[in-house]
Amino acid sequence: LPILRAGQHEDVLGVLNILHPGSLELQRQWEFLLSSLIRILNPVCRQLEDTVAGTRDPLMGLYTRGYFENALISAERVYRDSQTPFAVIMLDIDHFKNFNDRHSYAVGDAVLAHVGRAITDTGLSVDDVEARVGGEEVKILCPDTDLQGAIRRAERIRACLADRPLELGGQRFEIKVTVAVVERNQAENIEQLGANLDALLHQGKLTGRDRTVAKHHGIINRVAVTD
Repeated sequence: LPILRAGQHEDVLGVLNILHPGSLELQRQWEFLLSSLIRILNPVCRQLEDTVAGTRDPLMGLYTRGYFENALISAERVYRDSQTPFAVIMLDIDHFKNFNDRHSYAVGDAVLAHVGRAITDTGLSVDDVEARVGGEEVKILCPDTDLQGAIRRAERIRACLADRPLELGGQRFEIKVTVAVVERNQAENIEQLGANLDALLHQGKLTGRDRTVAKHHGIINRVAVTD
């Protein structure tokens, strides 16, 4: 069986040779094994290709800002055509500068990588676009998702980081994040959506950090604040 690179040009990456399985039952086992192998390898291959193509941030393993902005424009086009909802999550690591200043830039890099893994590990939809858009800032585009669905996604990330501190060099680092969530129908356009995210994130920082902040029926809600 040929192993092909997905894309416009299906380059042959290699060939997988399989002996005739013999019995029908053994053939079914082979087919199950192959389908499982394909499901495992395809995302890995896509991420490697994205990194080579410059659309993945090598430190956090998330998409780049440019990739996110293109995906956001596409989501906006779909929204205007069919009113299909989408939401955007904006996340910022609390007191990130302290990791660099009090410890080292190596610790800061490890924190970024740790947060990147937590974000990808808590994703439920393959359509979500998770991107590093600044130094310690991440945005997540959640297609076909309303405000409550995006809030649940944001809270999964915070809970994951709370349950999984970074262990590095015999030290334990607690990582907390402030998160803002906006649904598309809460803004006139994607520019205003971005401004709303900035304002909510700023509100979350001013009111104590380590929380998810969203606006519902004109009221700013603080969701599941960790003690």
